[in-house]
Amino acid sequence: MIKTNLAVLMAERGLKISDIYEATGISKTTLMAISDNTGKGIQYETMDKLCNYLGVTPSEFFVYFPYSINFDSILKYDEFDTGFYINCFLKKESWESSENIQFSINQTSLINELIGYDRNFDKYDFSLYVECSPLKNLFKKMPIQFKRSVELEMIESIFKAISNADVSKFEEIGSYDAPTVDFIKKLNSRKDGESTAFIALNFEDDSTLFMETKVKIKKHKLLLK
Repeated sequence: MIKTNLAVLMAERGLKISDIYEATGISKTTLMAISDNTGKGIQYETMDKLCNYLGVTPSEFFVYFPYSINFDSILKYDEFDTGFYINCFLKKESWESSENIQFSINQTSLINELIGYDRNFDKYDFSLYVECSPLKNLFKKMPIQFKRSVELEMIESIFKAISNADVSKFEEIGSYDAPTVDFIKKLNSRKDGESTAFIALNFEDDSTLFMETKVKIKKHKLLLK
């Protein structure tokens, strides 16, 4: 995986997007995409301007992590062990691996146990708990520029899996997983709008993430805003 280091370079220099825009003429939209690593690429001329302005080489402008990480968006269920999960595919050179990323909806007891106290979830429309421990060792080695985008991709893939799920295909769902099934069923009847969610990604180390976010509901699908 390759990411730009622009956000870190800006922070080190105390720069804002507007500062770089005024100095280089590169549009703010382009700069935001490069900084957030949400763009599909960067033109040589743009990279040349940024390297000259920041006083860095192309090798300092980019960050490389020798792993490929991809998530599928197909909801799977293992009634004996994993519960609901999606697959995460890891690859480095000739080595490949597949990990199960387990998750549950509205299992607030798991989140409270992770937080260490009883949090009030009344102000949220739903909560999402994701068991990310299979990626723990990988995240320890991962540069910070990659972590946020991988976390967001994982959440978006889970949302797609939930949105496209046909719960009638899953038989003998246990009481533990019933809140997730109930949420999926209600999603199919929800009108377009916006929900407030609390999300916990449990990496079992300092990478564990808690976040409050707005989630858009459009045509019975969840979209991370």
